[in-house]
Amino acid sequence: MFAGDVHECVYTVYNCVSMTQGWLKHRPNDEQRSLKSLFDGSFSSLLRFVEQHLSSKDDYSELCTIRQTCTLLDGLLSLRDDRQTTAEYNRYERLYVFAFLWSFGVLLPVDARAKLEEFIRNHDKILLDLPPVAANATVFDYMVKNKGEHSSALFA
Repeated sequence: MFAGDVHECVYTVYNCVSMTQGWLKHRPNDEQRSLKSLFDGSFSSLLRFVEQHLSSKDDYSELCTIRQTCTLLDGLLSLRDDRQTTAEYNRYERLYVFAFLWSFGVLLPVDARAKLEEFIRNHDKILLDLPPVAANATVFDYMVKNKGEHSSALFA
């Protein structure tokens, strides 16, 4: 799926845009449209914020982050119930949010995760469907159920 893929996540030919475009070509048309608009509308801004304003526990590559997001989406989207049609965009958006949050957040300490969530919630151009959170919880305490609803059951 990813041409030039090596285990050390070293990519010299492909940038994030071409990597997501290549990945999206292998997805069904309805997913391509929805996910492309989500990647285009938020991924680079989120990546820039993480790189410029947050410190991670370890070094990471933006291409590894995009690959991890796509890999998580592959697994999450494979759970698709073909009877679902009406709320698919919301489901794609919530799965996208879950995948990129964990792709970025896996290497972030708890306080940096909170800053990432705050950035997303307060950003005037990145309008993503984040779950409403209970007191003392963050978006990292939530998952997306198969039908696209937010749930904290997995982490409760």
